[in-house]
Amino acid sequence: MPVYKRSLAELKTKAVLHWPNEILSAAGDASVLPLLLRTQDFFIALLKVADSTPTAWLTTIEQSTVLTGQIFLKHLMVMTDLGGEALNKLPPISAYCPNGILEFVWKESICK
Repeated sequence: MPVYKRSLAELKTKAVLHWPNEILSAAGDASVLPLLLRTQDFFIALLKVADSTPTAWLTTIEQSTVLTGQIFLKHLMVMTDLGGEALNKLPPISAYCPNGILEFVWKESICK
């Protein structure tokens, strides 16, 4: 297989320097942004309502027909500016709770 060594100027003469409309349209259809915009009010309402305990949001999501766990996670990722690639670089959850149970202190009590 021959090796081509082209300069940047040569590559620019043959390259597509913009996304074609078909690709932009397909990317827009696959984007999560419209979904997040549609569910933003539900997400904010969940944060307001489920503040009595750190796990109150679980009950709310289980009862919601609009805001699923996956969509809730996407909202949290946007809010924390944590993308999927960065999330994949984090250790697995088992690194934080080796016995399979997440324990934390809430109002001077241990919660699971």
